[in-house]
Amino acid sequence: MEFILALDEPELTDGQRLQFTKRLLGELRDRDEVEKADRTQDPTPEAGSKGFATIIGSITALVKIKNIKAFLGF
Repeated sequence: MEFILALDEPELTDGQRLQFTKRLLGELRDRDEVEKADRTQDPTPEAGSKGFATIIGSITALVKIKNIKAFLGF
């Protein structure tokens, strides 16, 4: 299963959301329940952007079905 975790706090700056996302991403990658975790790719990047655009404050985590209960307990 794929989970998208997004930080929805309008009072935070993009820099603060990015810092929070980096910390959470590190923690998710260390979890045995998580197969893969990365920043969420923007499906509609701005014209002229190079490479992959990500959504600030958003993480996508891939979790096997047998590990969902443990993951949600995180």
